[in-house]
Amino acid sequence: MAAANRYLHERFLATYAARFTHPPADPASAFVPLGRIDLTHILCHEEERTVGQDNTVALEGVRLQIDKQPGRQTCAGLRVLVRRHLDGQHCVWFGSRCFGHYDARGHRRPAGAPGPPPFPPAVPLPSLVPPSPAAILRPRQARVATRRPLPPRRRALVPA
Repeated sequence: MAAANRYLHERFLATYAARFTHPPADPASAFVPLGRIDLTHILCHEEERTVGQDNTVALEGVRLQIDKQPGRQTCAGLRVLVRRHLDGQHCVWFGSRCFGHYDARGHRRPAGAPGPPPFPPAVPLPSLVPPSPAAILRPRQARVATRRPLPPRRRALVPA
């Protein structure tokens, strides 16, 4: 093992560096500042879950209790996005609404506690307000209007 390490340092790395190292074509740095991008909600594990009858969702053994939401009697049955951040904290999203932030053990964090800032999910989920019947029917009516009329049915001639 010592001989292999010695070979790497004395021969291989010197040959490798001589063959592949060269000065950059443009000496200016290629790195650009992120600006206002928050990587907290990008570099995380997220999964879609269905809220249970007890207003909870679970992600890998951590159960998260969703508080009562304004305008809803219950969240049961909703498809939500659960995120686990790199520091172990969790958050639950429904569309662009955050239902809550939780610590690594699933305990609700107080509103003023430091943690990931609010950030909507990358993939939009359905909104809390169901669409109106007119909005549901509109696309179907458009499809029906664009269909070509069917040719008239021909009756088979059967000898009497």
